[in-house]
Amino acid sequence: MKRSGLIVAHGLTAIVTAGLIVGLGAGRPSTQPDPNMDPAKMQAMMADYMKSIQPSDRHKVLERMVGDWTVTTKMFMAPDAPPTETTGTAHNELVHDGRFVKTETTGRLSMPGPDGKMLDIPMNGLGLFGHDNHRRLYTMAWTSSMSTAVLTASGGLSQDGKSLTLFGEMDEPLTGEVGKAVKYAIKFVDADRYVLEISEVIYGEAFRVVEVTHVRKAKAATPVEK
Repeated sequence: MKRSGLIVAHGLTAIVTAGLIVGLGAGRPSTQPDPNMDPAKMQAMMADYMKSIQPSDRHKVLERMVGDWTVTTKMFMAPDAPPTETTGTAHNELVHDGRFVKTETTGRLSMPGPDGKMLDIPMNGLGLFGHDNHRRLYTMAWTSSMSTAVLTASGGLSQDGKSLTLFGEMDEPLTGEVGKAVKYAIKFVDADRYVLEISEVIYGEAFRVVEVTHVRKAKAATPVEK
C-alpha cells in the first residue's frame, strides 16, 4: 500500500496526534488539527508519524525469541547456595504487526512453604517485549500468577547484537522493600537457545536471583507422502 493509503487508513489517529502537537506548540491545548495549517505541512507531519511507528531493524532482534520453547528455571536464594530448578514451557509470537513479541509461559516454581519445606507452585506468566522507536529503547512488561504487580523495564542492545540489558524496579512484599532495582539480561546463545538472567542490583554488586534458559522445541517431522 502506498504511503497515501496508509495516511488515509490511519487518518483518525494521525490527525488527533498531529492536532495535539500543533495545539501544544501554539500554547493552547487541543485535540483537533489547526484549520489554518498548511495542508502540505499537515501531510508531512502525518507521514513522519506513520514512519515513526513502523517496525524497524531493532524489532528484528526480538524475532529471535519467537517460537515454542522448553524452559528451565533456576532460582538462587543466596550467592553461595545451590539453586532450585524447575521446568516449564513458553510460547512466543509476534503481535501488533511485528511491533511486539508476546510471551506466554507455564511451569512451576520451587519456593519455601510456611513450614520451611520446599513446595512446587504452579505458575503462568504473560509478557510483552518491544522496541520504542521514539525513545530508542528496548522495553518489557511482565505479569504473572505469582504477583499482582506489572513489572516494566527498558534498556539497550549490546554492540555485538548478542544480548539485551534492561533495568527496572520491583517491590519485595516479604521484606517490605519498594522500588528495588532489577537488571534483566537476555543473552542470545544461538538460534535455538537464549537465557534470561534476573539480578538484584540495589546492594551494589549484582546478585543473580533467577536464570531462565529457553531451548527451542524440535519441530515435528513432516510425514512423507506415499
